[in-house]
Amino acid sequence: EQLARTIRTVGYVTPDETLVRHVHTKISGWIEKLEANFTGQWVEKDSPILSIYSPELVASQQEYLTVRERIGKVGGVDSPEFMKTEENLVKTARYRLQLFDVPETFIEELDQSGIVKKTVTLTAPSSGFITTKEVFEGHQVEPVHRRSQRDVGLAHRPLLLLPARADEALVHHLRDR
Repeated sequence: EQLARTIRTVGYVTPDETLVRHVHTKISGWIEKLEANFTGQWVEKDSPILSIYSPELVASQQEYLTVRERIGKVGGVDSPEFMKTEENLVKTARYRLQLFDVPETFIEELDQSGIVKKTVTLTAPSSGFITTKEVFEGHQVEPVHRRSQRDVGLAHRPLLLLPARADEALVHHLRDR
């Protein structure tokens, strides 16, 4: 004969902190379109989360296209050292866009079209549920992190934890289920 004992306690469902990602822009700008619309929404890795207008991103795109266009067009300078410098300028301008988390697909499209776009669509760095969303369309965002700053939090789905407290005298009655 088996006896059962009911133990009541309080627990909170929380995501595994090792799988939580903080999503924040690395540039100043204004949110033009928000794809990640609500807390609890599932987003896939590399799916669009927001489109941002940033004068700095517009200038970085223009700089990249200008130095890329200029290769081989400077008259009278045929030295290999000069060409190497020009190629390094292109790599540096491209790298700057990458440091701002501009997706590679956007940079490839910029290469093909040669047209600067007003907004850049940023993508999710990982799959997960939106756990916090402190930004809305039209908001201005800054790359400075403050608790009051606007950002988005993502938590991966499979591991949710239920930390609970139980009286020490009852612990020996608990087991994993």
